[in-house]
Parts: sequence; C-alpha cells; structure tokens
Amino acid sequence: MNQTQAQPIADPPVAHTELVDALAATALSLYRAAMVANAGEFVSSLRHDLLHPRPGDIVLDVHDWWRPADERLGVLEHIMRQADGGGCVAFVRRLNGRYETWKHAHLVKVNTQPFNLPTTQTQERVA
Repeated sequence: MNQTQAQPIADPPVAHTELVDALAATALSLYRAAMVANAGEFVSSLRHDLLHPRPGDIVLDVHDWWRPADERLGVLEHIMRQADGGGCVAFVRRLNGRYETWKHAHLVKVNTQPFNLPTTQTQERVA
C-alpha cells in the first residue's frame, strides 16, 4: 500500500488581513442588525451589550469606517464618554500591541462568546 505524505501549505489558507476584515464586517453587521426599532427583549439586550463595551472587551470603531479594519479593532483599556453625543475618548491596545487614544470613537463590542438566547418563559412573555 502506497502512502503519500501531505505537502506543507506554502501560504496559510486565510491571510491575517482577510481574517481581520471578516471580523470587522461581522461585528458591523451585528451592530446594524441590532439597531432595529421596536425590537424584542433579546435584540434590545444585545444592542445594549454591543453599545456599552467594558475594559477588556474587543472593540470596533464604526465611526472611521474608511480606515483599514486592523486600525479600527483593539482591546478596550479605558473609556471616557462625551456628553455631546460626539463619540468617546478611548484608550485602546490595537491588535499589533500598540496603545492608542481614539478620539470621537463610536465603539461596538465584538462578541467573543455565544449569545444567551431567550428562554421559553421569556419568549412567552414577549408573545
């Protein structure tokens, strides 16, 4: 029986840039989906969670959408909210390890855990 050895892959199947772009696109899509009016309890809870990131959360700045995704993703270290609705000032550790201050940022939490779906009792109350 002739066995062939697997050949090493010259390039990884998914480049870092493509993976980061996909992560940013997924976070932005989830954010947009959660912005529906008259949403149920689950979507309202999801929206609150996405729009109120805490230190240690991975975040995406949706304000400067024209910048490359790897410049808009990072781990939130500290946040100062502005009262005028013009975003916030965030201290972020970017994916490359560099610390930055993002001014006028509109941050969305990037979920790293599955969502807690409503229980049957919660669904019955909504219906």
